[in-house]
Parts: sequence; C-alpha cells; structure tokens
Amino acid sequence: MNLNRTKQPLPKPVQGLKPPKPELRHLSNGMPAYVLEAGDQDITRVDIILQAGTRYQKNKFQSLFTNSLLTEGTKSRPAKEIAGRLDFYGSYINPACDRDEAFIQVYSLDKFLPATMDIAADIIMNPVFDEKELNIYRQRKIQSLAIEDQKVDARARKSFIKNAFGENHPYGQIGDSGDMAAIDRSDLIDFHGLYYNPAYASVIISGKNAGSFLALVDEKLGKWEGTGEPGILFPTGPAQAQESHVFREEMPGSVQSAIRIGCIMPDIRHEDFAGLSLINTLLGGYFGSRLMQNIREDKGYTYGIGSSLRSFKEGGIFVIASEVNAQFCGDAIKECFNEIERICSEAVPESELSRVRQYIEGELLRQVDGPFNLADMFRYLLGFGLDFSYLNYYINVLYSLGPEELQKLAGKYFRNRQFIQVIAGDPGK
Repeated sequence: MNLNRTKQPLPKPVQGLKPPKPELRHLSNGMPAYVLEAGDQDITRVDIILQAGTRYQKNKFQSLFTNSLLTEGTKSRPAKEIAGRLDFYGSYINPACDRDEAFIQVYSLDKFLPATMDIAADIIMNPVFDEKELNIYRQRKIQSLAIEDQKVDARARKSFIKNAFGENHPYGQIGDSGDMAAIDRSDLIDFHGLYYNPAYASVIISGKNAGSFLALVDEKLGKWEGTGEPGILFPTGPAQAQESHVFREEMPGSVQSAIRIGCIMPDIRHEDFAGLSLINTLLGGYFGSRLMQNIREDKGYTYGIGSSLRSFKEGGIFVIASEVNAQFCGDAIKECFNEIERICSEAVPESELSRVRQYIEGELLRQVDGPFNLADMFRYLLGFGLDFSYLNYYINVLYSLGPEELQKLAGKYFRNRQFIQVIAGDPGK
C-alpha cells in the first residue's frame, strides 16, 4: 500500500485500552504482590508500597527523613557499601514519599535482581538511621530549604497548600528549618517501627520476566514481620476555616510574583472527577489551554501558566499556578477568574472539545507505554482501590459529556466558590 505522506492522517479515538492485567498473588506473610508482565528488556522493577506518607507523622519531616535515610546504612551494611554494590550492579533503589504513601522502587537488570533485592530487603527491615548520616542529611536539607524559600514559586506553593487544607489538617502541614532541626534519631526509629509494617504494605513486580521473580521477592520479603501497630490507618483532621481567602507572602525585591488560585475538589473516586479532569485540561491543563492562550499568548503577562487537578486519599484539590511580572499580577488574577467564569457561562465549542479529548487520549497512551509506566499508573490507581478498568471508564466519560453537560458541571463546582488566592512577591508592586 502506498502512503501519501503529504497528508496528515485523521485522528481516531482510542478503541479501548487493553493493558496487561496484573496477577494478584500473596507473599508468605500475606503481603499482596501484583505481577505485571510487560516489556521486552531484561530489566525488572519492584515497588514496595507502604502506608507511611507525611499524613501519618507526629512531627513534621518525620516521614521524609525516615524514608530518605533508609539507604544510609543497615545493621550489616554501611552506607558506602550499599552505594558501591548498587553501582557495581548498575541497579538503582529510589526511596520516596508523598502525602499518603511511602515507597521504595528497585530497578535492576534481571541477572542482578537477587543481589539487589537482598540489599533492598535489608534497608527496609534493618535500617540503623546512623546519627552521623542523619546530621549530614539534615544540614543539607536545611540549606536546600533556605534556598527554596527565596523563590516566589516555592513560597506560593507552600502557602496555598497550608491555607487550602488548613494547618490542622494532615495535608496542610508545612514545616520549616526549625522542624528539621528538631528531628532526631528516635523520631525515625519510632516512625519506621510503626509504619514500615508488612500488614499495610504491598508489592508490584513489573517487567518482561516479572512472574519468574515472584519466588525471589517472597524469599526476601515474605518473612518480614511488623514490629508495631500503626494505630489509626488513615488519620484525618478538620480543615481550618479561614476568615480571609487572599493570602500574601511578602518577598521584597522580587521581580516576579507567583500566584496560586484554587479550591478543594473531589478525588478520583467521585463520579464527577473524570468530567472535572476534562474541564481542568480545557482551562489550563495543556499548552493550548485557555489560560495559556489568554494570559501568555494574548496578554503577555507570563511565560507559562497552567492548572492541575490532584487526588489524595482524603480529597482532591484544583489549583492554577503561574509566575508573572509583578506589575501585571492583579490583571493576571482577574483574567484567571474571567476564564473560570467563561467556562461556566458558555458552552465549549465542539472543535475545541474534540482537540482536548485527543490530547488527553494521547497523554493516557503515553502514560501506559512500557512496563514501568504501566506500574506507575497501576500503583496510582491501586492507592484508590481502582484498577486498569478505570481507564476505559475515563475515556467513555470523555466522549459522553457534551458542551452543555460540561458547562453545567463547571457551574456546579466553580461558580460562587470561595477560591483560595495566594500571591508571593514584592508587596510594593
């Protein structure tokens, strides 16, 4: 068949996503283990997922410090040996945490996975939280925080989260250098003992030969036993009511001002979330969005602006974010609200809606391309009790909502809403 490469092919809707279905197994200690076979390279990733995010900590930075210092020495391996061995194998262990979860990602060539998993199991079960390593890490983080807090974007982001949820809510807690200085070794030992617990953990094994490594993972992690009771598994706190909805972070001498505008929204499990995700993309979720076209392309107030809709286990949040020339800050905020009102009061043209659907589908296909992208997506969905079937439901919603339905949905969630506004910058501009 001869192809005419002078003509762009017509876009077509995704005809049903069919990612491989993870096989649910259990390790000897009862931990759920999901086997996700995909890819064509002899590389495997193992994700150990724990209910140990920042929302569980009693002291600020307790979760982050505990997770980050796992690789800095165990009862049988000093930090240098761990780093040297991983370097020799060409393997990588990435500890990370967010508000809800902590996780350890293990990447390895298949032939070195047994040795790499031996190290991974050791750092999870037997960390020593060496005092010297803690002091080095703490000082480095304090210095990084001091640099970060000189940036208008960082100050606006932290202030928005704190004021959107309230300081009394686990999601709204923002620490400072004093909180970092106050963390000691006993805080890490206590947090690890309570929340690094196999009773509330799960494993995802992904890669070409994932199934063949289930026995190995069971050998390394199946005998792991918890050392404490975590208590309330999903603690929540009351959102703090605010008298004002406009907050300023004064940073004299700043050339630019960072703005955040947003509000609390439903999470991914809510029936309206898929439609709200479509509205968010129209408004500011991609380069061709309305906010970009108006505030960057037309007005020239900023180099970039966007919006996002994020889900946590105890709620979601919508936020518009940008950095603008300080003299245009007020005008930029006004235009943000103009665009919010427009999406509530006018039906979206079908041509624009079609373009945004195609963009979302393309992004979705990218996010499930390859074994590790699939593992990332599955881990995210798993956190909300969902699986890959949600993706086809999501696509169906994209095509079931027409312009009038979207307008109605936007009005329901965005009109007559008290938005949190944060401005970080020079107060005199």
